[in-house]
This record gives sequence, C-alpha cells and structure tokens, in this order.
Amino acid sequence: MSDANLKKKRNILVDLLCIVLVVAIVMAVIGFVARNNAMRISQDLEAAKADVEEQLTAAKADLEAVKADLEAVKDDLEAAKTEADEKQAVANKALEDAKSEADEKLAVVNKALADAKSEADEKLAAANKALEEANKAKADVDEKLATANKAKAEAETKLADVSADLKAAQEVNAEAAAKVALLPELEATIAELEAQMAVLEAAPVSTTAP
Repeated sequence: MSDANLKKKRNILVDLLCIVLVVAIVMAVIGFVARNNAMRISQDLEAAKADVEEQLTAAKADLEAVKADLEAVKDDLEAAKTEADEKQAVANKALEDAKSEADEKLAVVNKALADAKSEADEKLAAANKALEEANKAKADVDEKLATANKAKAEAETKLADVSADLKAAQEVNAEAAAKVALLPELEATIAELEAQMAVLEAAPVSTTAP
C-alpha cells in the first residue's frame, strides 16, 4: 500500500516536473521570439529614426535655403521699393513743374484772350458808332437831296410859269420885259441847283464802318 502510494506520488512529481519543463521551454521560446521581435523593432525604429533625422536635416537645409532666398527677395523688394519711391518722387516733381508751367501759360493765354476780347469789343463799338454816323450822314444827304429835288421842281414850275407869262406878255404886257430879265436868273438858279444835286449824287456816302 505504501509502495503504491509512493509510486503514485512519484508519478505526480514526474508529471509536475514535465509540466514545469514544458512551461519553461514554452517560456524560453516565447522569450526568444519576443527578443528577436524586440531587436527587429528596435532596428526598424533606429532606421526610421535615422531616416527621419536625415529628412529633418534635408528639410532644415531646404528651409535655410528658402529663408536665404526670402531674405534675398526681401532685399530686392526693398531696393525695388526704394527705387520706385525715388522714381515716384521724380515723377511727382516733374508733374508739379509741368502743372505749374501749364498754369502760367494758361494764365498768359487767358490774359491775351481777355485783352483781345476787350480790344475787339472796343473796335466793334467804334465800328458801330462809325456805322451809325455814316447812316446819319446818308440820311442827311438823302434829306438834302430831297430838298434839292423839291427846290428844282419848284424852280422848274416857276420857270414854266415865267415862260408862259413871258410868252403871253411878249405881245403887249409891259411887265414882260421885267419877267424876261428874271429868266436868266431863274435859269442860273436851276443850273446851280442841278450842279448841287449832281455833287450830292456823286458824293461817296459809306454805309459801312471803316
């Protein structure tokens, strides 16, 4: 009975030892696999880290280059802005000078126009006055001519009357001699009036301003 119990206990110990051994082997395998994986992951991480550091270095270099380019562009822009400001100042001064000169010339032209207008107005007023005087002179000449024509008509009428009277008085009227004596005077008067009419008609009367 005791032998059987001892054998049974021995079998249990052997089983336990086997289980422990199997567990130890499994743990060793798991540890080895885990170690290999950890080493592989560590190597991958180191490679990734190196790649990232290389990319960071390249990016930093690119950033420095871009920064240098930006500084150069900034300097160029500042220089261009300064040059543009200088040119703008020169253009503004030229524009101001041109405007001032144009204003002076415009003032001269306006004064010349005002003087010319004033002179033209004076000449026009003088011309209107001369035209008015010429029209008045023509009216006076027309009036004198009408008066002369009227006097001529009256003289012709008197001459006709005298001629008729003279013809009637030539036969018997003693007053015919006196009337005959008046005949040359009337003819002279008519001749004088005709001469005055000829002079008035021939006189050049201007109806326009000189």
